[in-house]
Amino acid sequence: MATDTPYKDLHDRIKKTTKNRFAAQRRLENHNKAVLWTITLSSIFLLITPLAQGFEIELTQDKKTIDFVQILLTIVILAVSIILSMANFAVRGERIHNCGMELNSLGRKVYPKVNLEDKDEDYGTLNQEYDEILRRYENHTKVDFMRTKIEMSDYYNPPFWYRAVFTLRYFSEFWLYIAILSCEFIWVAKLFGAI
Repeated sequence: MATDTPYKDLHDRIKKTTKNRFAAQRRLENHNKAVLWTITLSSIFLLITPLAQGFEIELTQDKKTIDFVQILLTIVILAVSIILSMANFAVRGERIHNCGMELNSLGRKVYPKVNLEDKDEDYGTLNQEYDEILRRYENHTKVDFMRTKIEMSDYYNPPFWYRAVFTLRYFSEFWLYIAILSCEFIWVAKLFGAI
């Protein structure tokens, strides 16, 4: 959709970028939650076997297999903990949220000028402020932009299949957590003879 004035164009860019930043913040928050749930449930699964053995509950697997899986779960917890500390999802999410808040503030400064036909003396300063905000923070990803296109569907008019592609792409980011937890649930079910 074409815009008429320089300020309308600038305001439009700020609005879209702000939406992208908030989408990125939500995605990073979800990653942080997924990692924390994976670590927590993996730790619980790690404790189930020794507790069952301590209470002399009959298990369907031999001692060697149980010991192997216990060591494997310990390695999984360690690896996921390292992923969490290196990816730093919570801190990155907070920073990108701050970027969105700064962009919102800038958008409120630009909005009263959207009907001006030409650039005035403030345009260069406001445009430079926009660029400086973007330089200070991490950029959003393609999947965040896809979410923005869906949320701003009146503007972008995505095709009918776009939401399904976005959903697949978004949840594919979480496949590792899902795979780890699924394997652990299957192991516990198999250990107690539920499957």
